[in-house]
Amino acid sequence: MVKKILFLLAACLTLSSAAMAQDDLSTRLSSALSRGDVGELGVYFSDQMEVSGIGAPGIYDRRQMISALTSFFAENHPRSCRISHQGPRENTAFFVLSMLDVNDREYRVYVLMKREGEQPFIKQFRIDHVKKQ
Repeated sequence: MVKKILFLLAACLTLSSAAMAQDDLSTRLSSALSRGDVGELGVYFSDQMEVSGIGAPGIYDRRQMISALTSFFAENHPRSCRISHQGPRENTAFFVLSMLDVNDREYRVYVLMKREGEQPFIKQFRIDHVKKQ
């Protein structure tokens, strides 16, 4: 009985620490988006990621993604970014949905991250223009 309780306690602590790490990473991504900080975002770029909404849709490598986001932020100066929703996706992946306010427009930014070992990498990045109400 004691072993079961200890096992459940360890499982809860592991899950809560994973959730805190995900929240921290989501906050860092949102903060980098709000500043248009391509360098900080680039730390999480995968070697290959699915991209849409900036440039031509397709599979981008790190260099292409840095170029596309640099161009996007040169034309769209961010004012703020807020996390709208986040959550797990499968066992090693999670997503962050944010609202990015730039100039007089608003964009929905969807980021899917997947862990490779201990390091999370962006596997999907999508920006969609949404009409302000």
